[in-house]
Parts: sequence; structure tokens; C-alpha cells
Amino acid sequence: MKNFEVLEHTADIGGRVYGRDVIELFLNAAELLYYLAGVKYAGEGKTAKIELTSLTMEELLVKFLNELIYYMEMEKMGGKITRLSIGKKKEGLNLLCEMTGKSISVEREIKAATYHNLRIAEEEKGTFVSEIIFDI
Repeated sequence: MKNFEVLEHTADIGGRVYGRDVIELFLNAAELLYYLAGVKYAGEGKTAKIELTSLTMEELLVKFLNELIYYMEMEKMGGKITRLSIGKKKEGLNLLCEMTGKSISVEREIKAATYHNLRIAEEEKGTFVSEIIFDI
């Protein structure tokens, strides 16, 4: 199974992401983001911890990608996600992420992940798919 494919979009940019479960889907969505931004690793950075809460899996995915965009834009940092977990809490879904950061440069500025036509679906047993559009 491929991790992602780039989709043509009139004004923005996007892709279709695949995973055997939602964790792998989120990891591949991060890989798509870095690919579309043209991330080039420049040197060692710092580690980052991300904790997010949302009511839906789609909202959690957008928040997660926008948090990675924040690190790319404001901290000039991207990197390998070393730990990612998603669980349920009484206030909704909770995401915990640890990332080993590296200093980066980007070829294309990506402003935000959008909710445009966003849905996460299990197409067949063990194959999750989502189409994600990014505002550039």
C-alpha cells in the first residue's frame, strides 16, 4: 500500500493519504505535508511534544497538521515523529505526539490544512483513506 498520492486542485494543493489504521494515516498525512512543502533538513533542532483534543477524528487530523505547519513556519522545525497515540477521553479524542525535530527550510509555504471535503473512511478492512487539501 502506498502512503499517499498528490491530488491536483485548482487553487490549493492536496493529497490522498492511506493507512492500515488511523495512526498510520496520521503519520502518512504528516509525510504528505512535508513532501508538499518541499522540506529540506538543515541540521539538528529540538524535540517537540504535541497534545491535542478534538471531538472528531477529522478535526483532530486538521489540528495535528496545522500544529506541524506551525512548527514549520514559526520554529523552522520538522522531523521524525517518534511516538503518536490517539485515545478517547470524556471531552473527546486525545492525540499525543513526540517529534525529534530538525532545523528545516521549505520550498513552498503551506498556510493551513483545511476541512474542504475532509473525511476519514475505512474503504475496506484495514485500509483507511483521507483526502486533505492545504491552503497555499
